[in-house]
Amino acid sequence: MPELPENGSGVGYSFGLEVDGVLMAMVLEVFGLRLQRAVVEVKENAPDGTIHVRRVPGGPLPGEVVLTRALTADTTFETWVQAASLGGAAGAQRTAAIVLFDAEGRGVRRYALVDAWPSKLEICGPRGAQAGLLTERLVISYAETQPG
Repeated sequence: MPELPENGSGVGYSFGLEVDGVLMAMVLEVFGLRLQRAVVEVKENAPDGTIHVRRVPGGPLPGEVVLTRALTADTTFETWVQAASLGGAAGAQRTAAIVLFDAEGRGVRRYALVDAWPSKLEICGPRGAQAGLLTERLVISYAETQPG
């Protein structure tokens, strides 16, 4: 049986998005990152004539991940969204990765997003008269997620 990690040994501190080798750091939140495969039901005839159904792993499932970061002068998210709008999904698909950093800024985990493209960019602000941080929320659609 594998050993359990020590209490308080979580590795997460901050996130980054890497697109075509360019790292966009200071991502505040990542939501919806999944490694998921389809479930395929296989029907088999038993020697006595009954039908048995087995569930086996299928192919990877596509998904969406939502990234939130503080709104800054960096327009990388916007540029990628505009390129996707003009060039269509095929021209916008990129090699992307979500990178998880520890407290010292070292990358400790990576999740590759295969055929990733931006499907939505939303600028968010504080509600009402509250002062606060303006953020941008990027939705990325992808064909498959791979650890590593």
